[in-house]
Formats: sequence, C-alpha cells, structure tokens
Amino acid sequence: MKTKRKVFSDLELAEMAEEALRKAVAKAAAEYRLAGQSMVIVRGNKIVHIPPDQIKIEEVKHEYVLSGKKKSFPSKAGKRRNP
Repeated sequence: MKTKRKVFSDLELAEMAEEALRKAVAKAAAEYRLAGQSMVIVRGNKIVHIPPDQIKIEEVKHEYVLSGKKKSFPSKAGKRRNP
C-alpha cells in the first residue's frame, strides 16, 4: 500500500527552512556561551568576535499556515518535531 506524501508549497518550505536555521543558530549560540567561547560572526562585511558574556540567547518562535490552519511551534533546541 502506498502512503500519501505531504506536498508543501515553496513558501511553506522556505518558512520551515528559515525556522530550522533560526533554531540551529540559537542552539549554536547556547553551546558557545556554555563552553565559554567567543562566537565569530560577520556583521557589515567585517568579522566580529562576540565574547560569551555578550551572546544573547532568545527563544525562537515561528508561526506559519499549513493547509489552512495556523500552526505555532515554540523552539526547543535539540527536540525533534513532526509537522
């Protein structure tokens, strides 16, 4: 028996990809801060070192619409979610 595959629009895929990227960045920032290491980023075409005490960790929350229903997923770094 064949299973139906969910079809996502380009916009839905882009939103889910952006959410995954934000979660990955938040997780990496938390890991750098916990390890006491500076985080290196590019800001305005310049390389910037952010000391661990200045790394801001914010909860990522993203909302988007799938098949007519509004969904909200709070970020939980490292926790897997099935849409």
